Amino acid sequence: MGPAVAGLLIASVGMALCFLLNGLSYIAVIIGLLMMRDSELVPADRLAMPKSISAVRENLAEGLVYVRRTPVVLLAIGVVGLVSTFGMNFNVILPAMAGGVLNVGPEGLGFLTTAMGLGALISALVVASLRRPMVRVLLGGAAMLSVAEIVFSAVTLYPVALVAMFFVGIGAIAMAATANSLVQVTVPGPLRGRVMSVYTTVFSGSTPIGSGFTGGVAATLGTPVSVFMDGALALVVTVVAAIAVLQGRVVGIGKGRGGGADAPTTAPVREPIGG
Repeated sequence: MGPAVAGLLIASVGMALCFLLNGLSYIAVIIGLLMMRDSELVPADRLAMPKSISAVRENLAEGLVYVRRTPVVLLAIGVVGLVSTFGMNFNVILPAMAGGVLNVGPEGLGFLTTAMGLGALISALVVASLRRPMVRVLLGGAAMLSVAEIVFSAVTLYPVALVAMFFVGIGAIAMAATANSLVQVTVPGPLRGRVMSVYTTVFSGSTPIGSGFTGGVAATLGTPVSVFMDGALALVVTVVAAIAVLQGRVVGIGKGRGGGADAPTTAPVREPIGG
């Protein structure tokens, strides 16, 4: 909902007030944290806290080894990391496309962001309604994001660009939310924090790298070419991942309602692409 609200505000009152309201919105988060009751929290079983640099390295290595040996987790993190590197550089793409290609100015940028936000909201509600995370939703979201970005790179009509960004929002959230859920429900409790740290690092750390790539190509070859290359590379990653799934190289998610302390350390059940 944030991008949608921000887009409308940018178009109506400008960007400065958006930053102010965004900062004030964190007050609600702080209040929510203060209202949490420790007595109602039920933590998962934990491993011993590392107390030396070597122990930290061993813990990180254990998380990386688990990711490498668990195909569905490796798939989720790999797809999110690579697609995010190339296909989720909206902070670079949208202002340049709005100002230099579509010629719609800050107001037009606001509505492009709104279109993406509405797509993201609808996608989030649909993903949340599913009984469990599915690999086909992960790959379908990545494919939709990639194709919509390719379309966005080629359009000069503003209404078509709005539609393309709407589908970009749907694909981005379908991919990211499903990948997060796949990791959460597959990894056993004691290892979840370590594996999620890998996921978060890959997801958040890949975007600055991709932004540099996108900006460099845009400065050299033009923004539309850069956006097209981003979408095409993301689509290649998605196709390779889909081929791996269809060839049976990816096993299904764990059945342990989030793994838990007694969950197996590898996903034991082989499932089709819908698993």
